[in-house]
Parts: sequence; structure tokens; C-alpha cells
Amino acid sequence: MRSDIESHEKQCKSCKENKALGKINRSSMQITSTSTESCQRISLDIVGPLPEAGPEKLRFILTIQDDLTKFSCAYPIRSTTAEETSECLLHYISIFGTPKMIFTDQGTNFISDLFRKTCEFLKIKNLWYLP
Repeated sequence: MRSDIESHEKQCKSCKENKALGKINRSSMQITSTSTESCQRISLDIVGPLPEAGPEKLRFILTIQDDLTKFSCAYPIRSTTAEETSECLLHYISIFGTPKMIFTDQGTNFISDLFRKTCEFLKIKNLWYLP
């Protein structure tokens, strides 16, 4: 059956015209710098929504990962508000210290005024990427 399909594709005019040329469109590779010390650059992301857990009805997980050591922390949260995100970031900072850079996606909680001002106050550069 496979050979029948392949021979049909080779002979079919519309198959030849519409078939991709086998080229994969990729953006050029960018060289990123790795941190030279722990807690220099961290990444934040939200996982969820998940099924509700516990009496607090937690539905999301905020993950924080160190760029150099790949050490990760996970904070269960009820919602993805900037208040809860900033509160978890401050808890992380109180334990591990203030990073120089934070790498996040462009979620509304990460680009909000509260989160931006929290980073500005702590002199943290916030970097965004497009998923």
C-alpha cells in the first residue's frame, strides 16, 4: 500500500505542486550566555490550570529555575495573578538572594505593572521571550 501511495504522489500533478520541498523553515540559532554564578539569572513559568488540589483549591504551579545550576523550585498557587507571582518571587529571593535577570514569557502576570515595579525596585532586569 505504501508503494502505491508513493507512486501516485510521484505521478500526481497537484501532489507535486503542493508538496513541501523538504526544507524546514527554522530561525537562525542564537548563542545565549550561561550564567557564571548561581542565582544570576532565573527563569519563571506557570504550569496549569491543573485539577484543584487541597482545601486552598490550588490550580497552578509557578516554577522558578536557576540558569547555571538548573535548581528548580515549585510554588503551588491559586491563580496566575501578579500579586501571587510577585509574592512567590519575593519568597524565593528571601532564601536564595536577588538575581540580576529574570527570564519569563509574556504572560499577563509577568508584564503587569506590579511585577515590573517589583523587578525595578529590586534592580532585576526582566527579559521576555515569545513562546
